[in-house]
Amino acid sequence: MDEKSHMKLWIIILAAVFIVVAAAGVYTAMNKMDAKENKTNDTDLGTIMINWYFPEFPQLVDNSDLIVVATVTGEKGVWDTPDGQKPANMTEYKDNYGQISTEYTFQTDDILKGTVNDTFTGRVKGGTLDGYTFTAQKVPTFENNDTVLLFIQYPKDENGTVIQQNYVQIGFPNAFIETANGNFTSEYYGDVTLTQVKEEIAS
Repeated sequence: MDEKSHMKLWIIILAAVFIVVAAAGVYTAMNKMDAKENKTNDTDLGTIMINWYFPEFPQLVDNSDLIVVATVTGEKGVWDTPDGQKPANMTEYKDNYGQISTEYTFQTDDILKGTVNDTFTGRVKGGTLDGYTFTAQKVPTFENNDTVLLFIQYPKDENGTVIQQNYVQIGFPNAFIETANGNFTSEYYGDVTLTQVKEEIAS
């Protein structure tokens, strides 16, 4: 092999080594990025899409145990655990489809049907707590000082006995928000007035 060929061979070898080292560097950088993304995703508990049943408005009124006008006074995230505390094993909680809800505090303004305290709490699926997020699509969201009209059904056992809870569960069909003209509106049902609701209750 002449000197010129020998030189070309060394250039090829050095180029190959450079490519391998560069590829290794890119692979390492990508692994670090993936690890960072996975670490971020560890705080994501997932997303659910709830398929709600929307009864006709007269049936919504008839089925409700409580119909109340109330003002939103606060909100916080809560763990959907029996004791409401953060799970000790978050990996296991996530693997078992653990969830977070948003708990709203309401000041009672006007009770149209049923009974409720002067203040009460209601929960909506989805929320953020302790850096973890659980997303629920098609659920009502409120802001402080919103005035809302809620149609609540209490959970019952197989005998029809109400299961006691320290909060009410609020679904997408059950919440109307007050508009500028004093009516209450829902994405599905549109605008309703309190007079309409009272007439429906009396019918």
